[in-house]
Amino acid sequence: MIEPARHFGLLSVILGLALAGCDTEKAREAARAEALQQKTDLCIEHLKPSLKDPYSVKVFKATVSPGNPNVIAIDYHAKNSFGAYMPGEFKCEIVDGKVDEGATRTLNAIARLERETAAQHAYNICLEESNANLARGEAGRDCQKP
Repeated sequence: MIEPARHFGLLSVILGLALAGCDTEKAREAARAEALQQKTDLCIEHLKPSLKDPYSVKVFKATVSPGNPNVIAIDYHAKNSFGAYMPGEFKCEIVDGKVDEGATRTLNAIARLERETAAQHAYNICLEESNANLARGEAGRDCQKP
């Protein structure tokens, strides 16, 4: 049988180790959040010159790519020429604390092509459904060309 004083000591050690683990995890999470913020700031500074109103940018979400921890995906809003806030997406690769311009340009070109391909695919499906409706003698659909 364990003596009460010894039992308390053992419990204290176990509790201390558990709390130390929590502190370590919190520290790791804080370090990850700080690193993401620093990379996001670098990306936004790189993006700003291409915006109509560079000081209007508001970041809504920034995430690290699961496949490449150097790639940051940012969802933001910024003012357009008419003063309206418009959503935008920007991907950025950070290498050695700097924006890799070539990789960033490529990432955004690929993302733009993926969005255009998805819009074209949706348009094609709409046209197919419209044609099927017309073949059945029903009204066609109003498909918006991308």
